[in-house]
Parts: sequence; structure tokens; C-alpha cells
Amino acid sequence: MKHKVDGQILVIILLFISILSIVLLAMISNVRLDTKSTIENKQYEQYYSFGEQKLVFAQNLLGTHELDVAYINNLFQSHTNIFPGTNPCELSGTEIKCSLAPENYSETNPAEVNTTLYFSDDSILSLSQLASDSELNVSLDKNGTIYTDTINIYWKQLPGSTVDWVISLDYFNQSTDLNIPSFNTAKISTLDKNMPKAGVIIDAAGLPITIDDFVYNYGITFNIANILPVGIPSNTILTLRIKPLITGPTPNVSFSLVPATPANFPTQYRRITSVVKSNDISLEDTSPTVVLNLEYSLVTPISPLLDYVYRGKFWQQN
Repeated sequence: MKHKVDGQILVIILLFISILSIVLLAMISNVRLDTKSTIENKQYEQYYSFGEQKLVFAQNLLGTHELDVAYINNLFQSHTNIFPGTNPCELSGTEIKCSLAPENYSETNPAEVNTTLYFSDDSILSLSQLASDSELNVSLDKNGTIYTDTINIYWKQLPGSTVDWVISLDYFNQSTDLNIPSFNTAKISTLDKNMPKAGVIIDAAGLPITIDDFVYNYGITFNIANILPVGIPSNTILTLRIKPLITGPTPNVSFSLVPATPANFPTQYRRITSVVKSNDISLEDTSPTVVLNLEYSLVTPISPLLDYVYRGKFWQQN
């Protein structure tokens, strides 16, 4: 009987030790996971900071200047504290690729971080969100030549919503009175009877049109030359402005503005992409890679004062 009791006690002790071991192992694993997660989060934050710093500084330096490899290299060499290295940029396809010199992850961690910047300009405007009744400025001037051909606007119209467009063409008219130019605006709109409502746009395959990963089911086509009043030369055009008017539950619209002849259309916006990752190949599977995009318009907006004059004094409908 005594041996039986001793055996039961031994079984209980072994069972208790097994449970305790499992709990301890789980605690150790959680500590390791928490530590690894903390390290990875800290790395991500640091990499994000590296990339963001380069994007903002590159935008401030470059602005709307024409993309040019030699010009960007000269800019970077003037700020070696932000862009270490010599002539890091080269043409890569339609982009300019800048491979910056490796930098230390932190003062206490000698591991190096690589940052690569990509610059590209595009003449096709694609926005995921444009608010109702907000205007977007579009340049028509390419190296002194005004684009007067056809432009298409494609957008995603959701059920229960209606999107109309107001298209304004700002120009100046040289007055014979005191030789002072007057500033004018010619407008068309899908709300007007002379511009029919847009229908569903379908491509040759019978599917909605996809541009820059955006899928659109509506569109309109208009010609710049036909908006200008008769007798007004095209070299007087200042800018094109487009404005959506949305009714329904959705306050924004995704759209693309596509010229019929892109080669004659000026670039509208610039994209800068930064890719930040560890320079240590052994950490390739565990260290994060952070990709950031910065996009901004290359078009100078109309001054608010002139815009008021356009709206208030001149309201021409063609």
C-alpha cells in the first residue's frame, strides 16, 4: 500500500514538473518574440525616418526643376551630410536612380543601411481622391508650346453618385485700351446642354478602362482649341483648371486626365520613391525593407487674386 502511495506522489511530482517546464518554455518564447518584435519595430521606425528625410530633402532641393542626372548629382554633392557619396545617380529606364552611400543604422549599432531614390515625371494625372468642388490646375505649356489637342478625363462613378465636371481655360487678351491685357476664363461643363452627359466608357475588350491601376467606368473628351473663343490665339492660354461636382454619398472621386497626344503634353507631377534596407546580407530575411512614395504637382497654381478676377469679372461660356 505504501509503495502505491509513493508511486502516485511521484507521478504527481513528474506531472507538476512537466507543466512547469511547458509554462517556462512558453514564457521564454514570448520574451524572445516580444524582444524580436521590439527590435523590428525600432528598425522599421529608423528606416522610415531615413527614407522620409531623404524624400523631403530631395523635394525641397529639386522642386519643379527639370529632371537631369548631372543636375541632381550636383545638388546632392552640395549636401553630403544628407546625401553621402559622389555622383550616386544614373538613368535607369524612364527613371533616375540614385544609390546613396551606406549609413550607420545608429551610433550604437555599426550595421549599415542602404537608401535608394527613384525620380520620375508623368504627363498623365491620376489621383485616388479629388474632393467635390475643389479645383486642380493643369499645365498646357511644354517648352513654350501650348497643347491645344484633345484631353480625356476618366473617373470611377459609384452607385448612387453623380459626377459632373467644370472645365475652365484661363487666358489673357491684349487690350487696345492703354495696352493693358485683360484676364479671361472660358468654361464648359457637363451640366451645360452643349456638352452631353458622359456615357459609360468601355475599351475594345469590353471591360472598364484601367490607368495606373485605377479602374474607371465613365469619361468625357474635350478639345482645348474648341474651348477658346474665336479669334483668341493659343499662346495666350495661362492654365487649365478642372473641378468635379459630386452629388450623392461619396464626397471624392478617383480620376485620370489623359492627353490624346502625350508626347506634346507637359509633365504634370513628380514621383520620388525611397527604398531603405539593411546593407548586411545576413539580415536580409529578418531586417525590414521600407518603401516610401512622395508625389507632388509640377504646376504652379493660379494666384488667389487672379482667380477671384477670373471668377468674378469674367464668366465666359463657349
